[in-house]
Amino acid sequence: MKIINLFLVLAFCALSTLLSAQSIEGVWSFKHWEIDSPNNKDSYETQPGLLIVSGNYYSFAYVSGKNKRPLFSEDNPIWEDMEMMQKTFGAYISNSGTFSIEGNKFLTKPTVALYPNFMETGSAEYLMKIDGDKLILITEGENNADKIKITATWTRLQ
Repeated sequence: MKIINLFLVLAFCALSTLLSAQSIEGVWSFKHWEIDSPNNKDSYETQPGLLIVSGNYYSFAYVSGKNKRPLFSEDNPIWEDMEMMQKTFGAYISNSGTFSIEGNKFLTKPTVALYPNFMETGSAEYLMKIDGDKLILITEGENNADKIKITATWTRLQ
């Protein structure tokens, strides 16, 4: 009987570990970005970014694009230079809110977002693949009537 109980405990622990490894809940670091469209095929390592998922809530904060954002100095106040503001702040993406999972889809509904239009009418749908500590989120859309597919790869931190 003790052997059966030990087996059940070990099986439960193994199942719990497997299920937690396949859960989107946790803290993820942005690692890789791929863009695929008729006019642009690009792939690069990303700049800093975090995805935090807990309970029914999520929070995305990351820097998009290949180029590092320029630093500004006290000698040249950034708010006086619109081009510098765009380069510095335009690449920053941030939104947080609630999410749901439907099959292999990660669906987000922002409560707060850097871009106010996304808060008002926004939601996002990602095809989700989890493989241990690797999360892949794929979104598809259109840009000037061209179909575009964006694949973002994240690595679990916690």
